[in-house]
Amino acid sequence: MDIDSATLKRVRSRLPGIELVTEYRRDRVTSDVLAGVTLWAVLVPQALAYASLAGVPPVVGLYTALGAMPLYFVFGTSRQLNVGPESTVAILVATIVAPIAGGDVAQYVAFTAALAILTGVISMLGGLLELGWITRFLSRPVLIGYILGSAIIIAASQLGSLLGIDAPTVISILLSVETVNRWTVAVGTLTVVTILLVRRIGSRALAYLFGMAVATITVVFGDLETEGVAVIGPIEPGLPAVGLPEVAVMSDGSYGHRLRRASNGRRPARRSCSSSK
Repeated sequence: MDIDSATLKRVRSRLPGIELVTEYRRDRVTSDVLAGVTLWAVLVPQALAYASLAGVPPVVGLYTALGAMPLYFVFGTSRQLNVGPESTVAILVATIVAPIAGGDVAQYVAFTAALAILTGVISMLGGLLELGWITRFLSRPVLIGYILGSAIIIAASQLGSLLGIDAPTVISILLSVETVNRWTVAVGTLTVVTILLVRRIGSRALAYLFGMAVATITVVFGDLETEGVAVIGPIEPGLPAVGLPEVAVMSDGSYGHRLRRASNGRRPARRSCSSSK
């Protein structure tokens, strides 16, 4: 059965990725491969860092990127946009989920996944209803304040990690300054300096990968884990089983969760589905 041009136009407007595939030119292969490698160099350290910032296991950041990019390829309209975990989203997730997770890692991941799915559904409804015009009411000062506030929160939240101090607030960190781990400070400083140098003399896209590589090599060959430098540790290999989190409000007002088992009987891997623009 033939599809009329109006229907095809509507499908392509909702699924721009179809047009990219059907009209793809072979002369773009080299540049697209280079773009893919560049994106990988940026996304891997970014995903690991922002997952930690959100309070979930680092591997969840990689799962998030794997889910976000293919979906944006199909539904997105920009060929230049980098889609994956994002710092301000990570902060919001941690702010919302941490108070109700009660320190339980499994519960934290389940709530994070539920929040991501709910946010995605709302975003899809907003797109279908063409509600993007609402953003016009967000003034520039409000957006600048939001970004600046996020930057301050990120810097403050990572201060303890940079100094090797396990403390929840800036005040408690300052009060515990005598427990600073000099090796942690050295690795952190070396990483920041490497990133700034690579950005200045080379590629901005490769700066974070170089920073992560230098930090990893320094810690491994210097055996700095024995000196108190915190490391992520082994990253869980392979892809996670797919499942849906079941989150409920109990009769006493508290929250509970259960991860629905996948069809193969395995418990789904703990994962988050948040994405960024």
